[in-house]
Amino acid sequence: MTEQQHNEPQHSEPALTIANLRPTYDGKPFPGSELPTIEQAVAEAQQYVDRSWKEDGSFVTWPEHEEWGANYGPLSLYTGAAGVAWFQLAKLNSELAEDGDLDRLNKALSYLETHWSILTEPDHEFISVDPDTGYCGGLAGIAAVVAEAAARYERWRLLAVNIADALAERYRPGEGWTGLSPLWGDAGILNALLAIGKALGEQRYTDVAVQAGEDLLAKEIRDDDGSHWPYMHLHDMSERYASFPDKAMIDGFLEGGDGIALAFSNLALATGRDDFKEAALRALDTVKTKAIVVGDSAISRNLNESGQARFGLCSGSSGYIRIYTAVARISDDPADTIGWARRFGRGLIRSGVPGRLAQDNYWLLSQCCGGAAVLEAFTALWLETGEELWFQAASAQADDLLIRSWSDKLGRRWYTESYALRDVGRLKAEVGYQVGAAGVALSLIHFHQAKRSHDDGVHFSTPRLPDEPYVTNDDGFPFAGV
Repeated sequence: MTEQQHNEPQHSEPALTIANLRPTYDGKPFPGSELPTIEQAVAEAQQYVDRSWKEDGSFVTWPEHEEWGANYGPLSLYTGAAGVAWFQLAKLNSELAEDGDLDRLNKALSYLETHWSILTEPDHEFISVDPDTGYCGGLAGIAAVVAEAAARYERWRLLAVNIADALAERYRPGEGWTGLSPLWGDAGILNALLAIGKALGEQRYTDVAVQAGEDLLAKEIRDDDGSHWPYMHLHDMSERYASFPDKAMIDGFLEGGDGIALAFSNLALATGRDDFKEAALRALDTVKTKAIVVGDSAISRNLNESGQARFGLCSGSSGYIRIYTAVARISDDPADTIGWARRFGRGLIRSGVPGRLAQDNYWLLSQCCGGAAVLEAFTALWLETGEELWFQAASAQADDLLIRSWSDKLGRRWYTESYALRDVGRLKAEVGYQVGAAGVALSLIHFHQAKRSHDDGVHFSTPRLPDEPYVTNDDGFPFAGV
């Protein structure tokens, strides 16, 4: 399939080809190659997610191995009940909502209500490689989810305010929260507070976020390589970084400094301030220098240990598509900026995606590192541009996720891996949003909504997390023809 040209080199580029993962013979599916519908897959994934709740009301992150202690614990957006609550909230706002979903949402939020304050206590028992205030593993991500729920269901407003207040009160002027600059640290927390302030209509959270943004401005390092923000105390984050020096700067959307551009973009949108806008553009100019560009396509230089491209959100191409999309909303030259998002999308396709997984990280299917993140990126590129290429790529990527799923009496799940988390090499079928069934199923829901809009003109809206810069509905394609 050949794409309509946007911001392309003038010479002819090789055609982009998207794999057909639905083989047919004489116009019918080849025997044994049939796939479940997305409706069926999501319903069966829900069955598996439901198994995360034990009879005593406790939450387990891997139902088949209740002893498993997920890195980010049972509360977090990343692996815990907050991520499950987000899945239930998004599902409730989709055409795949079913009886019991509101009860499921309330169950997850009630669990958070009972246990969230543990993260404010020293030496608590919950495993995490993230700061207690952080977005992925701590209070910021939990607060963002509860705030979005509270915007729709008033009964959760008090809980949302209590968690957000605890988060805001831990801000230290000039220092922030964590000593970590990226979205995994202070940029992620302030970005969450911006969204929380908007969801709850509370200016005080926006004010704290702006102060923290000013702190980030002061920490900017400008040199011949561009603008950077140090990743402080990197070795404290996980064993993977034990050999890194303090102030090491690494690439990536979540774990590296590159996602800071998204936080500055959101600060600029919230305040109208030029200093935040200019910081976002400087950060993006530096991100551009990290791309490996081949013709009309690009990948990140942040290759894995075997020199293979990374495709996911945390450190790969899907994360860079988010960065460029966010900055395009504030850029004076959105055609160039969204053109880079397209370039990374084409880089995914020219890398063999859908169909190929990264060598070493050979079975990456999650929202964080793998296939679900890719599906979100392709779906979003269609929603942002209206270009058929991205819809077809998303369709094939959804098929790829269906092919790699496993379903039995326990429900449907995805056995997946992450290079950065512990017990590397062991495939795990967790339930969480970023690493498990809830997140993969949500990526399928988002594509299903887009497909109904594409095929039948059925309008939709969907909630978005603070680090998702994409449109919330299909009222129009903001970058169509740009």
